[in-house]
Amino acid sequence: MEQKLKNYSSGMQVRLAFSVAIKSQGDILVLDEVLAVGDEAFQKKCQNYFFEAKRQKKTVILVTHSMADVRRYCDRAMLIQNGRIAKIGDPDEVADAYSDSFLPPRTVESVNREKTVMSSLVVESASLSVGGDRLKFLAGGEDFSLDFQLRVQRPLMRSRVFVDVFDGRGVPVLSVPLAKDGAEVLHEGLRDVRIGVSNVFAFGDYRVSVAVQNDVERVVVGENVCRFHIKGEAAEVMSVVDPDAVCTVHVK
Repeated sequence: MEQKLKNYSSGMQVRLAFSVAIKSQGDILVLDEVLAVGDEAFQKKCQNYFFEAKRQKKTVILVTHSMADVRRYCDRAMLIQNGRIAKIGDPDEVADAYSDSFLPPRTVESVNREKTVMSSLVVESASLSVGGDRLKFLAGGEDFSLDFQLRVQRPLMRSRVFVDVFDGRGVPVLSVPLAKDGAEVLHEGLRDVRIGVSNVFAFGDYRVSVAVQNDVERVVVGENVCRFHIKGEAAEVMSVVDPDAVCTVHVK
């Protein structure tokens, strides 16, 4: 603390500013790229603060280029491009729009393939349950089931269907194939799917999507069809889970 501010590294300056800011009593706190610097201990401190701020319904404006942080911490998001608001609303949708803005233009053939897959498989319903009761908030270690009703409108040849779970940063932590070996053929009609899950998830928010993988690409046919929250205290970042170790799949 005896050092002049100009002698601090940029990271130390941000850490000092963050420490002062969170001690203030302002109604609105603006944090600009504060999560882009610092060691692991500082990152955990920031994480704990954000989760506590959400619990207390405080208003925090986070300025960042990290879409993982947007997905993990924000309730609403805004994408600004060339000084104008390009999109505002759901954090997942805004984060996707930001990431998509860096992708090369898609070919007509690719767009048509995706439309064909998406029209072939429809997610009619999705829910999470514990002992038959539908829930969205789970205690740590509380096992649960993911239940889906899928409508196959056209047979999916040489394709596999996956149920993917993403953490609050938008990072995939679990990907469950509906068939264990090789490509599967889903015939027309309704299919009831139940995935039993041993709860090894860390504290935080999670979202579930359904995707189809063929020989060419992976197409999301049901995005964010289900969300859940694991109660507890902020912990280590969630690691990728082996589906064979924690899941049982039943398709009818």
